[in-house]
Parts: sequence; structure tokens; C-alpha cells
Amino acid sequence: PPTAPRFQPPPDLDTSLYDPTTGFGLFGTPAYGTRYGMGPLPIIRAEDTRPVCIEFFNTGRCTRRGPHGQSCMYRHVAKDDPNKVDQ
Repeated sequence: PPTAPRFQPPPDLDTSLYDPTTGFGLFGTPAYGTRYGMGPLPIIRAEDTRPVCIEFFNTGRCTRRGPHGQSCMYRHVAKDDPNKVDQ
């Protein structure tokens, strides 16, 4: 993705709500989770950002083990149906 443009704080920026260097709302304020000038909608949070398990994607099953005997740490998404997820 392209990088975000450099934030130029306006002179009337409320520094008790927003960080003047980034424009993001400060933790513990009503502006937390938003960015100045982006409207009232919260910043989109990325879900399921783990990489896809290639073994499960290619064969439909996974025999991988994570550290300390845990199950596979990657996301199990089927090749034939991207909406089908094996937990």
C-alpha cells in the first residue's frame, strides 16, 4: 500500500485530543482510534492478518505444529473456496 501523506497540523488542532506529529487521537480521549480530518469513523482495524498456511491451501490438510506442541500458527483457507476456513 502507498504510504500515508505527511501530516501537517492545522493551527487550531486541539493537542489535548490529537497528537500534533501524526494526527492520531490520544489514548484515553474520545478521539482515540480516529485521525484528525478523517471524520467521525474509527480507523479500520485489520483482522486475520496471519499469513495463509500453504500446506493447507495446496492439499486441504495441515500437519504443521507450532512451538511447544501448539497447532499450526497460520490461517487455514481452502483453495477451492476462500470463504471456507478451518479453525
